[in-house]
Amino acid sequence: MTTTVTMLIGSFFLAIGSFFENGWGNVTHVSVQAWAEMAFMVLCSTVVAFFLWNMGIQKIGASRTSMYMNLVPINATWISMLFYGSSITWQQIMGMALVIIAVFFSTGSPGLHFSKFRQHKNDPLKKTQWMIKK
Repeated sequence: MTTTVTMLIGSFFLAIGSFFENGWGNVTHVSVQAWAEMAFMVLCSTVVAFFLWNMGIQKIGASRTSMYMNLVPINATWISMLFYGSSITWQQIMGMALVIIAVFFSTGSPGLHFSKFRQHKNDPLKKTQWMIKK
C-alpha cells in the first residue's frame, strides 16, 4: 500500500512538472520503438520490479534485500552491453567484482554464516566471538 501511494503522489507531481516543459506536442511524433521502450519500463521496470522487490522483502527481510540494490548498476551495465553495444573498461569490471563480493559477504554466503555475538562460557576474559557455521 505504501508503495502504491508513493508512486501515485510522485506521478501526480511529475505530471504537473511536465506541463511546464512544453513537450506535449511532440508526443504524436514519438517512434514505435520509443513507445515499446516506454511500455517495457512501465510494466517490467516498475510494476513487476516492485512486485518482486516486495516479495523479496517478505522472504528475507528488508535489511538483506536492501543489499541487492547495489547490483542495479551492474545489471544496467550488462544489459547496455547486450542490447546497445556499450563498451566496458577494466576499472568497471573490477568495481563490479568488488560490489558482487561485498554483496556476497554482507548477505551471507551459502556455506559460511556469521552468527551474532556469542558469549564464551569457558573463558570469561573473552566476552564475545564470531562463530563460523559450515
